[in-house]
Amino acid sequence: MELGPLHLTLLALVAFFASAINSIAGGGSLITFPTLVALGVPPLHANATNSVALLSGIGGAAWSERSELAGQSGRVWWAVIPALTGGFFGAWLLITTGAAIFEKAVPWLVAAATALVYFGPRIKGRVHSYIAARTQAGSKSKSCYGLAVSSAAGSIYSGYFGAGQGLVFLALLAFPLADSINRINALRQVITLSAKAAATGFFIFSGHIVWPAAIVMAAGSLTGGIAGGRFAAGVRPDILRASVTALGTAIAAVFFAKQEGLF
Repeated sequence: MELGPLHLTLLALVAFFASAINSIAGGGSLITFPTLVALGVPPLHANATNSVALLSGIGGAAWSERSELAGQSGRVWWAVIPALTGGFFGAWLLITTGAAIFEKAVPWLVAAATALVYFGPRIKGRVHSYIAARTQAGSKSKSCYGLAVSSAAGSIYSGYFGAGQGLVFLALLAFPLADSINRINALRQVITLSAKAAATGFFIFSGHIVWPAAIVMAAGSLTGGIAGGRFAAGVRPDILRASVTALGTAIAAVFFAKQEGLF
């Protein structure tokens, strides 16, 4: 698992572009995780390293939307505590069930994340319409218990793997919340950050992080998130999404083929 200067430079660049893609169309982990595996990092280690590396980009996204959290302090507490718990549990589940089970799940996880990217606009459209209809009808946010359950459920997935987690959280939060999409998005960013932070805390002591890779990728992720936000207007999300979908499909096919011993 020796990563030389060229490998680390490549990982920094990949993390940069992945974080920029996340800010525009989503699916950045479909690039970073396979790159780590391709460089010889075992899948479980690659997943833990990827989770830690992209935390800085998630933090930057949450910070950029902090103004939309005004008046949501009550919700934040109901969401963050389950997110921390769920993220920690997802990471614990990943490590304790072991590499063999995770490697069998990887092709399916990559395929599912690719499907989320492909159907992303439709999912977002349905969720936005549902939220707008409830808000226009004067519906009030449902029980805080519903928010807690949604937060915990999405955070378990976030801690275990997490690719496509933005859409997962958005869909889950649409049911207990009736509010503007911007305010729900801001809360989603906080939940995602909390889940990944808890998972990172667990991974740090698990011995499964490839630290040189995690450090350079974290730097690339942070700058990529900033750059993606600035240049988003000049990029066609549909073309970017199609490219990520094609790449994710190819990667899933490779993982399935390896699982079947075809090469």
